[in-house]
Amino acid sequence: MQRKTGVSHTEILPLPELCGARNPTDGELVILKRGELGYFAAPEGFDIIKFNRNLKVTAPQIEAMLIGSMFGFDVPGANPAAHNGASAKDWV
Repeated sequence: MQRKTGVSHTEILPLPELCGARNPTDGELVILKRGELGYFAAPEGFDIIKFNRNLKVTAPQIEAMLIGSMFGFDVPGANPAAHNGASAKDWV
């Protein structure tokens, strides 16, 4: 069964292939991959700001990637248009 997102495909903004974020549970630095549930632990010395800036990732995209990695990329929260970037502003 496919979930309904409540957002038309024309309103869905693109997500990056990868982004850096902080695990909301424990603050661990992680790497998120578009379309995949879960995360990858960031290597020691990982510079989250440099990583996201090099990839030109926005704060709303990071928030959407976090939601997608936890609940699936077919939920409304996995669309960057649903976010203002406030919780991820320090990561870009």
